[in-house]
Amino acid sequence: MINKHVGIQAQANWVRGQGFRDNSPSNISNYWLDGIYDINENNGIKAYYQYYDFAIAQPGSLSEQDYKINRFANLRPLNQKGGRSQRFGAVYENRFGDLDRVGGTFSFTYYGQLMTRDFQVSSSYNSANMVTCFSEAACRAAGLPAGYNLAVPYYATNYNGWAEVENPVHSINNAFEPKVNLIVNTGKVKQTFIMGLRFMTTTFLQRQYLNTNECATKTSGEGAGFLCEGANMMSGWKPHIKHGVYRNWNNWRNNYTAVYLSDRIEAWDGRFFIVPGLRYAFVQYNNENAANWMQIPEKDLRKIKHMNNWMPSTNIGFIPVQGDHNVLTYFNYQRSFVPPQLDVLSYGGAEYFTQHFDTVEAGARYTYKDKFSFNADYFRIWARDFATGQYSVYTSGPMKGNVRPINGYSQGVELELYYRPIRGLQFHAAFNYIDTRVTSHGPLTDLNGDVLKGTSYNKHFPFVSPFQFIFDARYNWRKTTIGISSYFYSRAYSGISNSAAGGYYGMQYYSGGNNYESVLNSGYQCEAWCMTQHEGLLPWYWVWNIQVSQIFWENGRHRVTGSLQINNIFNMKYYFTGIGSSPAGLQPAPGRSVTAYLNYTF
Repeated sequence: MINKHVGIQAQANWVRGQGFRDNSPSNISNYWLDGIYDINENNGIKAYYQYYDFAIAQPGSLSEQDYKINRFANLRPLNQKGGRSQRFGAVYENRFGDLDRVGGTFSFTYYGQLMTRDFQVSSSYNSANMVTCFSEAACRAAGLPAGYNLAVPYYATNYNGWAEVENPVHSINNAFEPKVNLIVNTGKVKQTFIMGLRFMTTTFLQRQYLNTNECATKTSGEGAGFLCEGANMMSGWKPHIKHGVYRNWNNWRNNYTAVYLSDRIEAWDGRFFIVPGLRYAFVQYNNENAANWMQIPEKDLRKIKHMNNWMPSTNIGFIPVQGDHNVLTYFNYQRSFVPPQLDVLSYGGAEYFTQHFDTVEAGARYTYKDKFSFNADYFRIWARDFATGQYSVYTSGPMKGNVRPINGYSQGVELELYYRPIRGLQFHAAFNYIDTRVTSHGPLTDLNGDVLKGTSYNKHFPFVSPFQFIFDARYNWRKTTIGISSYFYSRAYSGISNSAAGGYYGMQYYSGGNNYESVLNSGYQCEAWCMTQHEGLLPWYWVWNIQVSQIFWENGRHRVTGSLQINNIFNMKYYFTGIGSSPAGLQPAPGRSVTAYLNYTF
């Protein structure tokens, strides 16, 4: 604080160096300025400004063969992303009345953001192919299904039609939110009302450019008409003309309005409470590039033009035992939604629907003083019109290639324990069991729209580990803290077909047939991508970390602290798949690493 009314805090951090993958430079800068102005005991203003910029490599996934050779290799050196963002805002708060009887706070918040970002990938972004063949017979002999007449490894660039793809975006966000917290306490019953309105506008300008290899091709021999005769001849960056008709550009001007009200009712000295609540959200998507939507039925566009969502919630709690031994029982219900996600890169389609979720949980928590705590919880989430990891797509008709929504549920049990046997020592453990199922009877398809055997009914959602375990311990002694932490995730399916086998190509279902086009026809190795996401079962992993932190010096509010952390102590080898940086293939997880940290607070 500069004086009793005004205070300023500045923060800055920089990250420079290499990521854990080979040839993966990282450059991140973050600056933050906070200010506070206490006008008087009942009125105050807080404001902040943040500037953030980054430029990092995105090594992406590897084929199974390359992963076994060197899991830290970067065979997609052109995949990278960067951007900069400015966030700023201010909050005015007024405190009124008597909080012990009738009183509360009124606040008005303004939030703004200016953001520009760009990510660059190659046209083999979704491929992890290792087969080389230049005729249908050769491709069949290499194990590919009918319909493939050529294929090259995912890291190859020396062929006509290979391209770099840039996806720059500029967005402007403005929002404001008036909010009132009102407490009414009659003695026997205490009520806390929360009511407010949030309004946000977003201008979202999206472009796509291609830098295509237009080299002269071989006139004879293997790869004639496809492989470059000499060096690559790049065209330079040009707008992507989609479907040969229009530029793949999108201008969005969207509005979001939410009105909310809740009432926390407490009785019996707080031993019983119920909190009913209701939120109404109105979302408007306004797209200024009508040509981009020429294939989409008008009824589907109307559904996302004006979206109305009512979201009720209820929280109930009861404390039957209170004192040194304390027991809390609770029940919670909440409805939420996810608006349509349009033009998703990983499969080139979109979600022309709103996802809805109803969540219920019930549980109990037992505590003994500040030494012991145990919580047991059951939850169930019903999903309606859910985009399950982009694994169910339309295979024909005007919506071909876009996500087909499904219905399903996720349910499970959560157990959590804290134990503090002596001063300064704490143990923490948690266990989760999760069961997920599809309840709709839609056709079973992979990312490319290839129809698989059976339906999606009763299948597990991909990427959900049914068994999860967390353990950590911490000991504080004087100015030193020693901690150890670990987390375990069991095996998970990588595809909606729930096949435990599959191998690298997904032997049951190698992607391709329905959506395949040659490079010469489309400028890509595949029109709707080369590889199925199916990688069989993902591996389990159990990672351990250790950390030591120390306060080296302090004087008043000035302090110097430092820490040393070893992550993945035992160098556990595991991978993911289906994530954004390259959906096909194996995405390696970090190995053992050491992090040193030094901080000066003044």
